[in-house]
Amino acid sequence: MNQDYSQHHKQGYISQSVESFIESLSREIHSIYLLAEQGESFRMDNLWKLSGKLIHHMRTDPRIIGTALFSDNDKYSVVSHSFNTAILAAYMGLYVLRDVLQLNLLVMTACIHDIGMVQIPDDILFKQTLLSNHEIKVIRRHPVIGNRLIYEAGAFANLPIKKMLGEIILQEHERDGGTGYPFQITAEQIHLLSTLLGICDTYETLTHARPWRQKMHPTVALREISRLSREYFPADYVNTFIQTLTYFPIGTIVKLNDGRIGEVIAVNSNDPQHPKIHIVDDDPQTTDIIDLHLNPNYNINQIIISE
Repeated sequence: MNQDYSQHHKQGYISQSVESFIESLSREIHSIYLLAEQGESFRMDNLWKLSGKLIHHMRTDPRIIGTALFSDNDKYSVVSHSFNTAILAAYMGLYVLRDVLQLNLLVMTACIHDIGMVQIPDDILFKQTLLSNHEIKVIRRHPVIGNRLIYEAGAFANLPIKKMLGEIILQEHERDGGTGYPFQITAEQIHLLSTLLGICDTYETLTHARPWRQKMHPTVALREISRLSREYFPADYVNTFIQTLTYFPIGTIVKLNDGRIGEVIAVNSNDPQHPKIHIVDDDPQTTDIIDLHLNPNYNINQIIISE
């Protein structure tokens, strides 16, 4: 698998310590995927610890989610996709899950949910046009491959957690109406964490480019997620996901009433119409941040959608 495993994300508004953590998590995901690709065994104990640290960082500074939504490189990488999905899973999980073990498991699984992709040929993964029916079938083998890799190659001190990890990966592409894969099971049979992971995975996929299509604007992607809730995902969890990212989804570029341009970096859960804005104007490295909830003299006049 010919991928850029070293890709990570930098945002001017996060601290140096958080940026250092992001690089550590990205390297760990990269290392596990690379070992799996080479057919070697890999340990997951450190990833478990890093998943807990990610949850801690998300609690203390939710701006970290901005690293998942807009990266500088639109080139598809299974590692960057997994990293982004883990960030989204940590963000959503804090709103949905009360059990610390479940939350940590969700984030850890997100980090390596696509590990089965290491055995999918590059000419399919990076094909520039739509996949054939045969190629789609090949792609859809990856949850089974991933489950097997976790059992056979993945070493983890906590065996019950390891078993659940494999099961969540196996079911992550199953959908409520029985239209998913690999087993077409229905809502009552799908693990809750597989459902939450599926929502985050779908949103990340829609908002980042793939070899055969461009990325969607976050607002458009949220509308698509809402539409999919009719038969793919439980509406209550989809609504929770959407509410945490709207009215102005994280990553949305906006123009304030004083003419300044900024990027939405966090949503106030009790006042979603007034998010936190990272002022960028012509310099994306500026650290000016305005919390519109605390500054009623400022408001959003316009959403700027790049062509």
